[in-house]
Amino acid sequence: PQPLISRASYLFRGGDTSSSAISFPLTVGLYGLGKGFRIKTSPSSLSLAGRPCRHPSRSLVRAAAANSDIENTTMSPVRPGTIGFLGAGQMAEAMARGFVKAGLCKPEDITAYDPWDVRRQVFEEFGAKAVTTNGEVVRASETVFVSVKPNYVSTVLEETSGDLSPDQLIVSIAAGVPLEKIEAAACKSSKVPCVRVMPNTPCLVGAAACAYAAGKHVSEANGKRVEELFGAIGVIRKVPENLLDAVTGLSGSGPAYVYLAIEAMADGGVAAGLPRDVALPLAAQTVMGAAKMVLETGQHPGALKDNVCSPGGTTIAGVRALEKNGVRSAFIEGVNAAADRAREMSRM
Repeated sequence: PQPLISRASYLFRGGDTSSSAISFPLTVGLYGLGKGFRIKTSPSSLSLAGRPCRHPSRSLVRAAAANSDIENTTMSPVRPGTIGFLGAGQMAEAMARGFVKAGLCKPEDITAYDPWDVRRQVFEEFGAKAVTTNGEVVRASETVFVSVKPNYVSTVLEETSGDLSPDQLIVSIAAGVPLEKIEAAACKSSKVPCVRVMPNTPCLVGAAACAYAAGKHVSEANGKRVEELFGAIGVIRKVPENLLDAVTGLSGSGPAYVYLAIEAMADGGVAAGLPRDVALPLAAQTVMGAAKMVLETGQHPGALKDNVCSPGGTTIAGVRALEKNGVRSAFIEGVNAAADRAREMSRM
């Protein structure tokens, strides 16, 4: 390719050539980096500390820009609104489909990588781009979701850190991985904004309950972007990071508790004489309707419960039996057990 800048007299000069210092024409250093780099003044030379790096061309320009008048106008040459997924599991799929359904992006704006062919094929089936490396995802995406198992978060971020820039946004949905660890892996080359989000599986149907915590490089605009994305597939609230484990115990794991309750209510209906194909949808719709009452009326659930419990009636008899068998305590203990496990995972 032709050099972007033809003044070969400008050199990158390392102070110690024995320690992999850099010394070659500026025009050569800019080969292959694409458009957007220009000299604002005319320095005679630039001093850079030589060090091995996985992405030498990008790291070189970052280092040079920090010590010279080189302006990098396209360090992150990605289109606004593009979204990437490092890991293409079911949660990633649910979010991607939700974003498209809400009109926040088009399928072709989404790029995903997963080591499993079948998961990449799922993304391709709804029009997203499936690639073969994590680096391709990062280079194509303005917002990058880290949707791998918790023990792989640092690995994939360290692998791609050389391709990340402050213009991008990292959103981790891995349970129990603290922002400090995420930022340590992602911010090796630049100060990349990082956010932790705890979503849940009802994002598959646009009814997620999520909370997020912001890292130290996150701007107000970054926070609004997170709220825009997750607000399109449910509700989201900002919390201090130390409360995300409690969020994990409540809403992150909560759907499983509710599924148990729905199953148990349906079993009760069957025990009372209902066919199962009648009992199950009635139980599920009852839970959904009750949840809508709480959200849409703004009334405390205790007050709504009292409104249903007529003196000496059927509902108070049922509530009495549930309380006698410790249902309230069981839910409280379940939430706290899950939160405790999330705290344990964050220390691993």
